[in-house]
Amino acid sequence: MRSYTYKPQDLLEMLLEKENITQGFWELSINFQGKGGATLEQGEQGLAAPSIVFRVVGIGLVEKPNPTPATVDASKIRRPTGIVD
Repeated sequence: MRSYTYKPQDLLEMLLEKENITQGFWELSINFQGKGGATLEQGEQGLAAPSIVFRVVGIGLVEKPNPTPATVDASKIRRPTGIVD
């Protein structure tokens, strides 16, 4: 079984490249949805503990007017050479 883990900046750069975005300052946007409830650990007895579960419902790109510590400058992404669309 294989597994790949990406840093947020790496994922952002891959998405910018995939969308052929070459200008601007971009941030990664991750949209979550949460739901509260009460849960017990498996095998536990007694009172249930308040809990919350989050799921990722979307990942996107957001253009910013100015650079921030979280942005990537799309014009500085290294692009593969010799590939023709």
